[in-house]
Amino acid sequence: MTPRGVLRGPTVRALLKSYILVGLALIVVGIVVFSLGLNADVERQSRLTTRLLADLAAERLLSENPSQLQQLKEALDALAVPVILTDASGRPVFWNANQVGIPLPSDPSIFERDDPLAPHDPVLAELMAKVKIFDARRSPLPVRAPDGGPVLFYLHYGESELSRRLTVMPLLEAALIVAFMGVALFAFRNLKRSEERSLWVGMAKETAHQMGTPLTSMSGWLALLAEDEGRKPPEAPPSSTLEGVGIDRQQVLAELQRDHQRLAKVSARFSQIGSRPKLVSARVDELVESACAYFDRRLPHLKKHVTIVTEVEETPLAPINPDLLEWALENLIKNALDAIDKDPGLVKVACRYDPRTLSVVITVTDNGKGMSAAVQRRIFSPGFSTREGGWGLGLVLVRRIIDEYHGGKVDVAWSEPGRGSTLRVRLKTR
Repeated sequence: MTPRGVLRGPTVRALLKSYILVGLALIVVGIVVFSLGLNADVERQSRLTTRLLADLAAERLLSENPSQLQQLKEALDALAVPVILTDASGRPVFWNANQVGIPLPSDPSIFERDDPLAPHDPVLAELMAKVKIFDARRSPLPVRAPDGGPVLFYLHYGESELSRRLTVMPLLEAALIVAFMGVALFAFRNLKRSEERSLWVGMAKETAHQMGTPLTSMSGWLALLAEDEGRKPPEAPPSSTLEGVGIDRQQVLAELQRDHQRLAKVSARFSQIGSRPKLVSARVDELVESACAYFDRRLPHLKKHVTIVTEVEETPLAPINPDLLEWALENLIKNALDAIDKDPGLVKVACRYDPRTLSVVITVTDNGKGMSAAVQRRIFSPGFSTREGGWGLGLVLVRRIIDEYHGGKVDVAWSEPGRGSTLRVRLKTR
């Protein structure tokens, strides 16, 4: 049976990258389209405003009433669009200095003796250059007499400051979004690399930890054997008992074999990480009892005042990898033991079959320090550990083994600070 979740990680990462890139592109395109549409509306309003001004300008310019001329000048000055008014020959008559950026001369009649097509006056030359720029982008608006006579003036207008800002705004926003996403992706990449480094360091430490116990035991037995051999006289017949020590050689051999089997199991476990593990039909309850028995023998060295209680029911066969699943169970029990900070300590391991979901449910409950909601959200993250000196790999391996390799689920069923926690595993039997 092929595990459902083996390829889940790369697929999710690829989908996440595509989602981020497509989402970023859509956001940028949406901002640009919206801003360009808004800019077009502003430009249209500028044309309409200037057109209305051109229609009203003739009456004001032909009027002999000074107040009407003053009103026209004030209207042009208040207009947010740069406007240059020229006579029929193209000579500038008036312009709104604030928008055009060229101050009005004290005597506008100084331009009457100059040719607008070949100006000598620097102010006139600058104004005519502006007129050419305006006319290249927008046709000048003719100002006729109210009776529809010949063209008396031309109204040349350019782009408003608001329109220029709206033109630049989408480009600036797009650049800021891209820069922000670039920084975010860079930070995410560095975070991912940091997590990968933590995983490698944690894996190395976990390997040393897993192999340390049987190696230490084997070293002790070998030291006793060497000591016994040194005490024997050369002519002494072989004995089945280590003299002066009181330990049977058969017992030593059995312990060495057990440690050898443990090392072989550790090697088998690590060799299957990162590959497709082979699943076989086996009883989960037997593995649970085996994991609990392993810690029962070591409780005097790990936690002297802790009791492990088991409630294991017989379960149907399930597609599992015994080596990896037993490793996950040992990590859950070890995590529960590490969480206990009071005497007496209690770890309760339960295993039952749930016929409604056709799954085996395993729970590991402790009466330790418990977890806050923030800690519960992070306990399966690489490198996160609440224990001083911990490397935050045990529960990461548990999730990988249960979720990805077996298609099951591991989660926090219950936890309360100061009272304890319950971690739950669900494994499908079909």
